[in-house]
Amino acid sequence: MITPAYSLTAVERVLPKLFLDFTTGVLDSRVTVTRALDTATRVNSSGLIETVNADLPRFDYSFTNVGTPLGLLIEESRTNLLTYSNDLRSTSEAGSTRAWAQAFGALTVTANDGIGPDGQNSASKFSFTASDYAGRKQSVTLAASTPYTFSIWVKRISGSGSGWIEIIGSGVIGSAFAAFTATSDWTRVSVSGTTTGAGTAEVYIYPEYDTNRTGEYLFWGAQLETGSFATSNILTTTTSVTRNADVVTMTGTNFSDWYNATEGTFIGVYQNTSNDLNALLSCSDGTTGNYMQLAEASASVLRLLVLTSSSIQVNSIVATSSGNVPCGFTYKENSFNLAANATLGTRDTVATVPTVDRMDIGFLRQTGGYTNGTISSIRYYPLQLTDAEIRAFTK
Repeated sequence: MITPAYSLTAVERVLPKLFLDFTTGVLDSRVTVTRALDTATRVNSSGLIETVNADLPRFDYSFTNVGTPLGLLIEESRTNLLTYSNDLRSTSEAGSTRAWAQAFGALTVTANDGIGPDGQNSASKFSFTASDYAGRKQSVTLAASTPYTFSIWVKRISGSGSGWIEIIGSGVIGSAFAAFTATSDWTRVSVSGTTTGAGTAEVYIYPEYDTNRTGEYLFWGAQLETGSFATSNILTTTTSVTRNADVVTMTGTNFSDWYNATEGTFIGVYQNTSNDLNALLSCSDGTTGNYMQLAEASASVLRLLVLTSSSIQVNSIVATSSGNVPCGFTYKENSFNLAANATLGTRDTVATVPTVDRMDIGFLRQTGGYTNGTISSIRYYPLQLTDAEIRAFTK
């Protein structure tokens, strides 16, 4: 154990008191994950989308570079408003009441007729010949002045690969349109739009958008959610389904055993997803009056925000890169600074350290929001590292 009262050797200065490596696929026993219901998904180490049970961590992996670990996936709560996310048959094809309906020209849809991104025979096959705008649609009720994103996985069996998806509704959202080119590999396509009024709209899926085309495509995981970007898949059948937020914390002695209330340094790596405001961590007393938070203030602008007794002590920023962002901050009475991609912020020399008793991972204490991406690692040193050290650790 490193005791801050003693002088530290050069080796001890670079050995963290806490090291959470989320790329190993194993959760430190001191970290608690809370997420109700068995509705969340992740990409596993085999490159397949799978469901993760309640209150378990979602260690995410690359879908395209199979086996490459991304880290701990943390997302806000979202609801898939569409039903039958994998079974896109209409009433006539399924033999029962369905939300999906024929859109314009005729085509044939068969369920469970192709291996989906989950590795199961769960995809819907669209077979079409010489039809203009032949597809499927589903009606949904949308709120006013709200962003929505429609997404779906697509794979080409035969045909040109062209197609499009759309959210459309007169007086509700107008037309949010996105063309795509399907390949022989699974690809997730999405489109986003903001409503102007409340009412009924429709999502459309067209495997081709020209006449005299023939071919077969596979579709899987149709999802419509509130927000300006797509999140991990929420699978549905007869009703809409909600995925609850990932609440990841360290509290009590699991926190106090390594935390130094006088000075310290946090170093970590988060995924810059450009999905609203990404976050690494916040340490607080459970209120919005006392906390230290490292999160984005805007796209690719990282901010160290510190409050004591609801008074802002530090509000310092630094630009970040895309992709994974190595970053960190140091704290001590009248000495705070942050760094990202080896770039230092401006040291704040008039600031007090708040009294805190917990760490929330991937959470913005300021707004109650979540990072909506992955965190690879978090390290903690019970002393304030030098500027040269935090630049080296965030390179």
